[in-house]
Order: sequence, then structure tokens, then C-alpha cells
Amino acid sequence: TDFLSYRGLAMAAGHASDFSRGTRVLVAGLMATAAVASGCATGQVASEADQNNPTYQAAQKEGQVTWYTALDPTTSKSFIAAFNARYPDIQVNLLRLTSGQLTSRYSQERSAGAVPADVVTTGDDVFEADARQQGWFESSLELPNLASWPDAYYTEGSAKVSIIPLGIAYNTDIVDTPPSDWEDLLTADYVNQLQLGDPRNVPAYMQLAYLLRQKYGDDLLSRVRAQNPTVAPSIVNANQTIAAGGTRAVLPGTYSLVEELATKGAPIGFAQPDTTVGVEFRTMISAGSANPNAARLFMDFMLGPDGQRAMNVRAYSPLGEEYGAVPLPADFHTIPTSEMSGSEKELIALLGLQ
Repeated sequence: TDFLSYRGLAMAAGHASDFSRGTRVLVAGLMATAAVASGCATGQVASEADQNNPTYQAAQKEGQVTWYTALDPTTSKSFIAAFNARYPDIQVNLLRLTSGQLTSRYSQERSAGAVPADVVTTGDDVFEADARQQGWFESSLELPNLASWPDAYYTEGSAKVSIIPLGIAYNTDIVDTPPSDWEDLLTADYVNQLQLGDPRNVPAYMQLAYLLRQKYGDDLLSRVRAQNPTVAPSIVNANQTIAAGGTRAVLPGTYSLVEELATKGAPIGFAQPDTTVGVEFRTMISAGSANPNAARLFMDFMLGPDGQRAMNVRAYSPLGEEYGAVPLPADFHTIPTSEMSGSEKELIALLGLQ
């Protein structure tokens, strides 16, 4: 199997060679929390109110839900643990990949007539728009927690569930004066000492380049290029390079990844410029899902207070700051990829990535 199941994790670890790379890398880190993530392993029982919920009763008969997500492993694990604490007998099969890998895989599977994923969480709005045209996701949902969900964060079956603003990650041992804005990375201190998240791989990075061009003009992006940055295919790896003293900073960084390393004692900090965009994660339910009731139960929990707190330990919650750890910056922008149409090649050229 390609999935990491939270009700049989020990068995999965014993056959790690059978797993795809996206799943295999999670096994070792999740073994320690298997008992927490799987309610069945701890003997937990759902509340009486939940046991009388018709959707939960139907989901129990299905017994499982398969979740494709681009959320980071720590957040995915936290959310599943919270879900299983409330619904202990619904097995969660997790496939965690980057947004690009995830959307490519899902598209290939749907094009082949298969529907292995019940629920999908991704930060790629281009994929979402295309998938909606293809009819791959439910376009109308009746979920209890949708009644109190902000209208601005829900469109035709797609709920925006988590927002991670983009900022700057930097080494706290090397950098004497922490940056506070994007222009602070354009000094001589950062020549050959800057990593650049590849906008060709992550839509939010392209959106940031577009926004910075809109505010500062072509000059800022050209000056970034003049710093001779190292292109970082993975911001996770870029943060580890910073923590090891390999470079001073990465543009962009995220609080969620920086905080995870900082809490372990790594010399890494995060700066949040006011003007920015973010990785905006959306969740949808597959049309033709094999486990439609478990999928609805899973997504409804995601939209509720407990689900939002578990999902946004290091991010912004659409329900507000009470449910997430990070506020939205003062000049935060949501930029649909369609708005940038025709600009991508120009932005890539300005950054010297051709």
C-alpha cells in the first residue's frame, strides 16, 4: 500500500519498503504517536451524542477515510490525533505529499477512473479550479459546522481551512540585526547568503513574487537576483541549511517550519513582513468517494473548533485568532493564480531562474 494507516502502524513500519517515498519518510516519526493517533489502540469510545449522530453511524460501517494532504507531517499528525480522540473507530489512511506531487497523483488517478482519496487538502488553486471543472469534487456540502463557517472561506464544496503567511527565515547566530521587511535582504550581508524558494514549484511563491513586483516594481526582483541566491527546491531543507549556518536566510520562509526547528534549539528565527501572501490550504471531498460518510465526518470535524485548533497550531485559522496561533499580517493579500496570467515568465526572468 502507499498509505500510512493509523490503525496498523506497527505493521506498516515492518513493511516500509513497500511504501511510496512520500509515505515512507513519515513512518519512523509517527511510530511514537501511533497509540495517540489511533483511538482503537487506546480503547477510547465516542461520546453518546456522537454515537447517536447518523453520519457517524454510517461512517462506522465504512470504517475508514483516506486523506490526501499537502500539510506538513507534524500538522497532519496533530489533526489525525484530534480526530481519532473524538472518533476512535474511524481509521485514517494518510498520504502526505507536496502540493505539486499530490495534485499530479490525484489527477492521474481520477483521469484513470479511480477515486482512492476521500478527502483532499491542498494549497494549489489552479488544481482546484481544474478539478472542479472536471467534476472531481463534491460541489455542494451539508455539514453542521458549515453553518458557522465564514462565507469568505467557502466556495462550492471547497473550504479554506488553514493559512500560512510567508515571511523570512534567518539564522539567529549569524544575523546581528534581524530583517523585518523584504528589502532588508538586499544588503551586502546577504550576497551569496540567501536561499530562494523556487516559484516554479509552489504557487504561493509565485504569488509573492507577483505581489512584490506590484508594490516595489521590477527593481526589487532584479536586486534579489543580484544577491546570487541559491534556489531551494524544498523550504524544509532550506531551513535546515539555515539552522546549520550554511546561509543567512531564506525567502520565503514560514513560521510553522521555523518554530518546529526553533523549539528543538536550532538557531533559527522568523520575521513577518506586513505585505505578504500565504499558502492557503483548501479541503474538498471527492465525488464518488468510497467512504462518503466518513469523508463528511472528517471534513466537518476539520471545520469545527477542535479541528481548527489541531490544524492551526502554527498557522492562521479562518475562524479567527482564538483557533490559530498566527494572526494575518496587516497587508495580507490573496492572489488567485488566474490574476497573474501571463506574468509568470516575466517574474521568473526577473529572478534569473531561466
